Amino acid sequence: MKKPFYIFFPFLIMIIASCSDKETSNKDWKNSFVVWEGYNYIVSDEKVKEAEIDKKVGEIQIYLDNETNVNKNKTFSNKFKKGTLLYSIKEVDQHDSLAVKTDNGYVKINSNRKYKE
Repeated sequence: MKKPFYIFFPFLIMIIASCSDKETSNKDWKNSFVVWEGYNYIVSDEKVKEAEIDKKVGEIQIYLDNETNVNKNKTFSNKFKKGTLLYSIKEVDQHDSLAVKTDNGYVKINSNRKYKE
């Protein structure tokens, strides 16, 4: 009588695992990123000093919490919320790096290529 239970139990575990928290898996991108003016920027751990900040160049228009298609002409991120400000960095090309204003100062984001290329 115990034999059917041992056969059924692994399938039960697989069903439970597949029904687990889907929201966590939706946020599981390889990198945190920002898309600005058609360029994809990867969020770094590097801080930018306030003295290096040049001028405001934009703000996050859309926060993504799952993988979806978004118009590349919009400014969006999977890390920063809508309204987060983006700044140019003195003596740095804007299509190489930008700074993002956070609660703890400024964080550098680095371009790795045009979005969707």
